[in-house]
Amino acid sequence: MIVKLLKMASTVAVASALLLSTAAPAVMAASTEVSTSEQTMIIDYPDGKTQRVVEAKLSKEQAIEIANKYIQIPSDYKLQSANLNSDWSNSGSSSSWYLNFTKQDGERTVGGISVNIDGNTGRLQNYNSYVNDPEYKPSFPPKVNFNNGKAIADKWLSSINPKEYEQIKYNDRYEEAVKPPLDGNVQYNYSYVRLVNGVPFPQDTVSVNVNGDGQVVSYYSNWTPNVKFEAKDNVIPLADALKIFRNKSQLSLLYQLPYQVQGEKKPYTAYMMDTFMLNAKSGEWWSPYGDTIAPSMDDKPISDKPLGNKPASNLKLTKDDAIKKVEQSFTIPQGYTLQNASYNEYFNPENNENMSNWSLSWSLSAPDKELTKRRVDSMVYANVNASTGEIMNYNYYVNNYDPLTGTTAPVEAKITVDQAKTKAIEFAKKMVPYYAHELVLANTQDPQVLLKDKNARTLEFNFKHVSDGVTIGYNNLTISIDKETGEITNYYANFSLTEYPTKKPSVITLDKAKDLLLSQYDVELAYVTEQKPMLLNDQRYALMVASGEIKPNTEVSKTPEAKLVYQLVSKYQREPFFLDAITGTWKSMSTGDQISLDKVKVVDIDNHWAKEALQLMLDYQALDIKNGKVSPDESITKGEMVKMLVITMNGGYSPDFYAMAARKNSFADVTNQSKYFAYVETALDRRLIDKADKFNPDQKMTRDDMATLIVRALGFDKLAQFSSMFNTSFTDVADVKNQGAAAIAIGLGIMTVDNGMFNPKKEVTRADAASAFYRYLQKRSLVQTNY
Repeated sequence: MIVKLLKMASTVAVASALLLSTAAPAVMAASTEVSTSEQTMIIDYPDGKTQRVVEAKLSKEQAIEIANKYIQIPSDYKLQSANLNSDWSNSGSSSSWYLNFTKQDGERTVGGISVNIDGNTGRLQNYNSYVNDPEYKPSFPPKVNFNNGKAIADKWLSSINPKEYEQIKYNDRYEEAVKPPLDGNVQYNYSYVRLVNGVPFPQDTVSVNVNGDGQVVSYYSNWTPNVKFEAKDNVIPLADALKIFRNKSQLSLLYQLPYQVQGEKKPYTAYMMDTFMLNAKSGEWWSPYGDTIAPSMDDKPISDKPLGNKPASNLKLTKDDAIKKVEQSFTIPQGYTLQNASYNEYFNPENNENMSNWSLSWSLSAPDKELTKRRVDSMVYANVNASTGEIMNYNYYVNNYDPLTGTTAPVEAKITVDQAKTKAIEFAKKMVPYYAHELVLANTQDPQVLLKDKNARTLEFNFKHVSDGVTIGYNNLTISIDKETGEITNYYANFSLTEYPTKKPSVITLDKAKDLLLSQYDVELAYVTEQKPMLLNDQRYALMVASGEIKPNTEVSKTPEAKLVYQLVSKYQREPFFLDAITGTWKSMSTGDQISLDKVKVVDIDNHWAKEALQLMLDYQALDIKNGKVSPDESITKGEMVKMLVITMNGGYSPDFYAMAARKNSFADVTNQSKYFAYVETALDRRLIDKADKFNPDQKMTRDDMATLIVRALGFDKLAQFSSMFNTSFTDVADVKNQGAAAIAIGLGIMTVDNGMFNPKKEVTRADAASAFYRYLQKRSLVQTNY
């Protein structure tokens, strides 16, 4: 197949609605008629047929000219690359010019601008810019706050594309989750959704990023053309939709393991609910993939009793032992020989034990010449637990794609779904007999659909692990059966080592759980595109198959249709959480701690002098709350202070608790069971504190120690050792343990003196600590090059 590019004369009217904002360079809006060159791709097929496909109406030069009207590219930015990409979307072919400009300082790139222009209409689709200037010092707090940035984004959008701006609505759902920045190098994101007939069409969105200096630094628009929208009539009332959601909602119980808990893990019993959509006119369960009812699942285990005992973990399998285990359970295809055998040992923090396994792979020893010519890949993989002898996974991978014809050989089913299902169940009983009474078949895909799909080689069966009616989260078993041979080609067993209750605990009522779970959502009328098969014309079909973009027999529709649906939209954009089924309270998915879904509010800082600084620390959960109070005038402990500093330095994020679970504690009094463990270990790694026998996390923090911490966080600890360089005129200098650190903290305005005294032994209050860290953030942006 030979591809040629030709140019053909044409004319197109390109309307350029151009921005006018202080946030980014711009020129006045204008409508210009430009002479264009059709970018045409010619494909010559081996059979002598030729196909002509128009790629774009705009030439590269015209795309650059239009980009300069939208975003005035500074003269010292030079074109780095220009790419024309085609998009065969639901509604026909389209194309885009991707233009990249860079600014060079010698061999170093100090800035970049990328612009994406529709190759036919000249519409601005995407824009992104960055500056890499080591001399740039963003101020803290930023010059522009979130609300100021939104006004800039609105003005920019209304200028760049007035017609689209009239069809979008600002999405304020994320505002509740927006936290104040911890440095001046911030980008505020503003998202907008397309409205059709006054109804949101969430598939189409526009987003704008504004930096702390008030500049529009990026823009993204996803806009689907030629959509057929269902008429907005005969829609059931919202109140009725609410009732239907409540009646149709299906709840399940799940054992949840918080993933950042240190040491021995305690499973929580959680109520879970799958979200779904309703047809807004009929009130029936609806899926964009054409389903009319929710998929059914078996609710009975594959056995009424365990069929064996768990294997002991005292084996030390050799390579030959591991190979034998695999060969006893699976049929290694003829002609395959062992290619690799790797032994691995690792520490598992879940059970605090060392684990080991064998990783094995087989490949064709004498590949078939025809297969080799067509570059068909085929491998067998397996993993065996070297301590228990359990096979953790097995996979026989066959790639039947033929690059010479661009096709995948169709797979004809020679077994029925019932036959495959029976085989999968019996194999599950054989492989994990001790879980047979707790395995429930719960397919995520309809096997009948896979059976008819000639491109699908296997039928997949998924089993969930259920103990006395409670699903054990993350535990699952997957078995795949080859449709032609009936052989098992894939086996994946994932079972946690954590001990779970054998009896379901007493939980809150189903009605109460439904009320709580539904309370976290708003019910919203929206347009959603049906994912129907698409119908291709002969030319497009031939081109897409020849290019490998689609497989043969694929159907593509000409015009997408959007249906009116009622959907559940989360009110809260925050860390993952779950509903504790025993207490009826919300818990953090990461820690298991009880949380409030609403933004943190306390009752004792409204009139406090350090309110702003305290609220900043509260927003990032760097301060603990007890009974709705932060107790700003109480003394802060060393553990609390280190937690606050680490979160502040981490950009508002806590360290990875799970990754540190296997680490040996550095201080005798801060074990990996301590809530401060990850913070203290991180502080030690960053040289904020020194190694010692004990850390004393509950000891009150003094001003002397706080000055040392802050100066180390700034990276000035070595400089602080030369205390004679600094002004140490405070009258109690002789009592100060780290005089250089105190002088630096005072000189930068992070800490203050009282009547000429530093008061090194004075305990630091929570308000003092929060205020000092706020000033630390202000000074950090000025004195540090990288942070």
